[in-house]
Amino acid sequence: MFAAETTIGDLDVAYGLEVRTEDHDEFDRLCRERVRLAVEKGRTFRSSTDKLFWRRKEVRLHLKGRARGLDLQEFPDLLHMEKDSGFAYIVLMGDAEAIATELDQSPEDLAGFLDLIRQSAASTKQEQAPGPAGIKTPH
Repeated sequence: MFAAETTIGDLDVAYGLEVRTEDHDEFDRLCRERVRLAVEKGRTFRSSTDKLFWRRKEVRLHLKGRARGLDLQEFPDLLHMEKDSGFAYIVLMGDAEAIATELDQSPEDLAGFLDLIRQSAASTKQEQAPGPAGIKTPH
């Protein structure tokens, strides 16, 4: 079911965003404030749409930082993307059963994936100095 590879090339991370306030006016004000701060720091926006979606892009840029090999996907995008036969995931935060249901996979089907990650990390410690999170990085 899972390839017994000892290295992981890139890391795809799915995340979800939640609005912190139910007050639409307050949310709108906060979004406009984030756009204003971005403009003050030199960011330019080509359109109103860019401003509208800045809140999401800003979070994405913050999460990604300068990390190469890290691909961020909003959770709804993950649900609709095509997944090959080797698709596997680990839920670090959130309801693993609910996520498995949304992805049409059972948690039992993916139980070996976490073991694969642990084995990769263990072999990395023996073979080379650890890279990020103790996972062997490709040369």
